Amino acid sequence: MTSIDATMSLIDEDQGVCMDGHECGLDVSAVTGELRFSRVCPELHPFFGDDVYVGPPLIRWDITKAEIDDAARRGAHPDIVEWALSSWRDRQ
Repeated sequence: MTSIDATMSLIDEDQGVCMDGHECGLDVSAVTGELRFSRVCPELHPFFGDDVYVGPPLIRWDITKAEIDDAARRGAHPDIVEWALSSWRDRQ
């Protein structure tokens, strides 16, 4: 079972702006019984077929490998753990 608290410990509170400069936010929703964590811009984008932008959430910039491992042990969503590991590796 996914722990929301463990998963949120990996995700940056500030989800930044989209490519058009609109403020993005975090969407946590249940889809077919599974939690999904997404970065969303509520503005319609022609680039996305006049739909909203939805993508992976921004991971905390200062995240450490130990924090990622701890969140994984506490039940963080496996997709977000992998995304956090990828972000962490890119910064090394």
